[in-house]
Amino acid sequence: MKFLPRNAVATLPIPAQHASPKRVSSTYQAGIRTWLVLVGGVVLAPMVALAIFLVFQVHRAAESATQRELAQRTIATSHAVRERLESGISYLNALAVSDAALHGDLPTLYAQAKRVADMYPGVTGIGLMSPDLKMQFITAKPLGTLLPSPPDTSTSQRVFATGAPAVSGQFTGPFTGKSVVSLGVPIFRNGDVAYALFMVLTSESLSDLLVAQSLPSDWTASIVDRRGTIVARSRAADQYVGSEATPVVLDFLRARKVGYLDAITKDGTPVLAYVSSVSPYQWHVGIGVPKQAMVEPLQRNLTNLVVATLAIFVLGLAGAAFAGKALERWTVRLLVVVRAIKTGHVVELNTSGVRELDQTARSLTEVNTSTRLIREDLQNTLNERNQAALALELARMDGLTGLRARGQFRDDVFARQATLRPDQMLALLFVDLDRFKSINDRFGHEVGDQVLMRVGAAFKTLAGAQHIPARWGGDEFVIAFSGDTLHIHGLVADLCTQVSRAVMALGHNLGCSIGVAFWDDSCLGLDELVKRADMSMYRQKTAPR
Repeated sequence: MKFLPRNAVATLPIPAQHASPKRVSSTYQAGIRTWLVLVGGVVLAPMVALAIFLVFQVHRAAESATQRELAQRTIATSHAVRERLESGISYLNALAVSDAALHGDLPTLYAQAKRVADMYPGVTGIGLMSPDLKMQFITAKPLGTLLPSPPDTSTSQRVFATGAPAVSGQFTGPFTGKSVVSLGVPIFRNGDVAYALFMVLTSESLSDLLVAQSLPSDWTASIVDRRGTIVARSRAADQYVGSEATPVVLDFLRARKVGYLDAITKDGTPVLAYVSSVSPYQWHVGIGVPKQAMVEPLQRNLTNLVVATLAIFVLGLAGAAFAGKALERWTVRLLVVVRAIKTGHVVELNTSGVRELDQTARSLTEVNTSTRLIREDLQNTLNERNQAALALELARMDGLTGLRARGQFRDDVFARQATLRPDQMLALLFVDLDRFKSINDRFGHEVGDQVLMRVGAAFKTLAGAQHIPARWGGDEFVIAFSGDTLHIHGLVADLCTQVSRAVMALGHNLGCSIGVAFWDDSCLGLDELVKRADMSMYRQKTAPR
């Protein structure tokens, strides 16, 4: 009995001499669905591998950027701490060489020290210590008050022993009960150290200094003294100030190292830390970034990649199954035609191959669509990296005034100094706004911020190609510029006049005090140049007008 498929046409029987050829055996035969799945896997595997590679590359670049920022922020913070200590020592040195100090006029010296203590933030008192380590006075108490023995005399002992300024470790103040440190300088008489003048500075003010560095909220900054005691901390200062640093940090400091280390904070958070020294005071500043914060982007991106890959794989399997089933139906119809030909019949097949190819094309389109999704996800990751790099660049600019911050200012000044000709010199103006505090007190900080923004805009207008203006901190600004050595003093005078006029033009009875310093052969570096300009400004501010 003959079998004829639907729509088949009967023909003449095939002669016997045209028998079918011998069958060729195969050791392994895979179905259509299997081959489609294998093809899909071959297509997807390089894309997934590339995606994984790019994710790790992006994470590595972001991690390197975070490490660089950590080192830069730690070094900048250690500079800020050193500047705070040196500022206090500068005030003490000014008192130590006053006429009252040199002639033993204790009432006058007491009055001068009290004015400085009231003016300098974070100071609980300025005192005078005799060689027998007895306090002669401290501004926290009226002159003539019977004073107890000080709880910490290490600063005064070093001052008497070395005749040089000294900084103590952390201790508890006897009058306030707060965590404090002390700074000391000698008062010389006939070449000998007659007294030690010391300033008591609260740990809270140093913690506020760390907070003022505007670190990311999950970063932790600490100041550790020479004994390994925590002097200040940006987070949970009340809980950990006065306690000893962790053993890992102590071992690192005892080895006199600076740089990166893996550590665990006092509150048990694993961090990547960077340690920088506050020389020459044997203090250290350390800032730690939680390791989890560095790993989370990689985990998130890998999770997204796994989900996208699984989604693509599931779609691929579904498409392969659908296309395989359709191709199987088409193959069965072809087998029917073959059988019909073997029986001597002619079969006309109205094939549906175009429709099945279109279905396959649509499946491949779905794969391409999913691939674009992966690429878009990777592009978003790259955009986030570029945005992080841009945020890092913006962090080097002062957000309020638009001027340079200290880090960018230092880089630009060093770059300028390196390009100067032998007949050129670099000068620095240190500008401190007068009566700015009264504006804040009278009109509020919002008006004060507007004044600072207008000052920044005015300095931008004044700044030429040779000028490098920056906001140093608070109401203090610096302007560095270069010029011919023969004409630099005239340029400085002209710029001082322009700055004074620009500040006074802002109204509110606002003025400024300007200190000037030159980077000559006697200047040892930028820090000393800023210090000279700052002291020049202070002399102008305190001079009678």
